[in-house]
Amino acid sequence: MIGTLNSAHPNIDELLKRGLSQKELKGIFITGSIKKWSDIEPGFVNKNIEVYVRSDAAGAAETWAKYLGGTQEELKGVGIFGDPGLAQAIKDNPLAIGFNNINYVFDLKTKKTTDKHCCFTS
Repeated sequence: MIGTLNSAHPNIDELLKRGLSQKELKGIFITGSIKKWSDIEPGFVNKNIEVYVRSDAAGAAETWAKYLGGTQEELKGVGIFGDPGLAQAIKDNPLAIGFNNINYVFDLKTKKTTDKHCCFTS
């Protein structure tokens, strides 16, 4: 499981360099206290964070929520069915953040991220 961003995000270089802390991710995905990218870093784009989560019961979502100190039911964001749908939603929105099983983010042959998909670690 890995956190994912769209590679066209306006602050992608800074985000990949600095990462996101577990506390910041909890504020995005569990408590909803972080709503805009500029809430993370004042120099980041002052636009809403578009949060995508799994709508279906899934081990990936439960694992992600547990890492953030919550349960799948506590995850906030637009519910998307399945890993392929979640990956596509993030690819389609430059301001998106979500999480995916690693095989939906990386091309297993080239070992590189798929088109318009980036990942981050906390």
